[in-house]
Amino acid sequence: MQITVAQRLRIIYSISGALSYASVLDIGRLWERLFHRAHIPLAYSQGFNPHPRMQFAAALAVGYTSCYEVLDIWVSRPLDADAIIPQLRAQCPEGLSINVIESIPLDAPSPQATLRRMGYRLEMESQALDTELKNAIANLMDSSSVVFERSRKGQAKDFDMRPLILDLRYVHYQDNRHIIELTLAFHAQGSIRPEEVIQAMHIAFDRLYIQRVALVWENE
Repeated sequence: MQITVAQRLRIIYSISGALSYASVLDIGRLWERLFHRAHIPLAYSQGFNPHPRMQFAAALAVGYTSCYEVLDIWVSRPLDADAIIPQLRAQCPEGLSINVIESIPLDAPSPQATLRRMGYRLEMESQALDTELKNAIANLMDSSSVVFERSRKGQAKDFDMRPLILDLRYVHYQDNRHIIELTLAFHAQGSIRPEEVIQAMHIAFDRLYIQRVALVWENE
């Protein structure tokens, strides 16, 4: 078990299919097994219960797919980031795709510390007309506040989601689905989910498919 840290790597990856229904804890365990099988020399934390040094940028909700997820890992000896991509891809299960691996400074801020926005693509199966969705989006974006009730620790509290909705737009109708793009602000102390935004539009739907398409950091 290696404690020494020689390098920090940032992995950009995608999640799709059945794997989108795995919890963030399951995804973490999946990565640990993948690194072990690919012989990646992870560095471990110190203390009585050492664990691999890994850090996700933002937990992906169960049921979401994503084409842009971020995982930082610390390794005990220097590696060629490009060279290890094939050996990691060879161990990936269906639904997990590695896009890019890059070396970043050891003292770089944690991914969550500088994460500011998250982009989503929503595909909604609904009997509503496109004009109804466009009007609902316009009304929501024109509102100074959009308050909804959220339960925290068994207590119901009002929460204003409007400051966190940075952009919401209707794209088009395709394959019997309404396509919507959404950008939400990220705050570690409080955030909202795409489905909560759709609920605030008061549009009935049969199915909603959510894909995370972007993570945007400070100064980007």
